[in-house]
Amino acid sequence: VKYFGSLLLEANLFQLRNLPLGVKILYNYYVRLPREGRLERDVCYNDEMRDPRQMLDLYYPPREYDIDSVPVVLFVHGGAWGSGSREIYSLLGKEMADHGMTVLVPTYRIYPFGGVDEQIQDVRNAIIWAVKKYPKQKVAIYAHSAGAHLV
Repeated sequence: VKYFGSLLLEANLFQLRNLPLGVKILYNYYVRLPREGRLERDVCYNDEMRDPRQMLDLYYPPREYDIDSVPVVLFVHGGAWGSGSREIYSLLGKEMADHGMTVLVPTYRIYPFGGVDEQIQDVRNAIIWAVKKYPKQKVAIYAHSAGAHLV
């Protein structure tokens, strides 16, 4: 009991230490970046399905960059095929955009809403959407954990 109590205390302290980071993520995602016109949320990359799990967020660079000539990066999040979401990566999207990139962060149907085959198809559809949307720019793909497996 003492061991599990100390683990619980450590977990609670970890959450408290990271509260400012969580607040920063929420502030950037819901307030600052949309107000600055640098974040477009909930863009559907699959017009056939219109599933909320098949959306992406677009992060734009600051206005001093020429939006038509900056590189485009599509970042596929991880999450062990059953968790994770694009919102969690708002700081990554913002930081990359701050360095002169347009960043796309799609989400996909995670388990149990979709198996690996559906997840691969979702990522494929997001890539196709990005290439069609930005035909004159190179689209780089960057992924983490399960997202890298799906790419």
